[in-house]
Amino acid sequence: MWTRGTLISIGVACIALAIAVYSYTAVPKIGYVRLKTVFDGFEMKKELEKQLRQEIQQEQQYLDSIGLLLQQRAAVLDTMQGKSTVSVDHFLTDKQQYLNRRQQFETYSAEKTRQYDGQIIARMREYIKTYGTEHGYDLIITDDDNGSVLFGTPSTDITEPIISFLNNKYSGK
Repeated sequence: MWTRGTLISIGVACIALAIAVYSYTAVPKIGYVRLKTVFDGFEMKKELEKQLRQEIQQEQQYLDSIGLLLQQRAAVLDTMQGKSTVSVDHFLTDKQQYLNRRQQFETYSAEKTRQYDGQIIARMREYIKTYGTEHGYDLIITDDDNGSVLFGTPSTDITEPIISFLNNKYSGK
């Protein structure tokens, strides 16, 4: 017959075997996020977007006022008889300076937008990685335009909790 020690050993071996089988057959925890929704809902993005809009608006107003002055000067030059070449040359120089500044402004705006987007995405990646670790995810994927997700059930969509987590983390909570 079986001794008590043998039964305990068999029981421990069965438990160990069950744990080993479970660990090899356990289903990984996977979630996906709607990346554009997360990006648009992230408070850091909203703050930097507002900051950029203010910077751009100031320069845009300045350029608009210069553009209006140039239009007025062009109208005056058109009505002048016997236009002096000095006046025309001065106007053309001012117009070229205006066009150069507008081009620099557009380049600056595009570069600043890329810079802010890079900062936002880096912070999002950091926070999503932390979220995944803290919530036991094995994999978090995105439904971006690269075709990373062909199908996702609503139960695997973790977009809203990710937005909340990012915003809490960003605000220091």
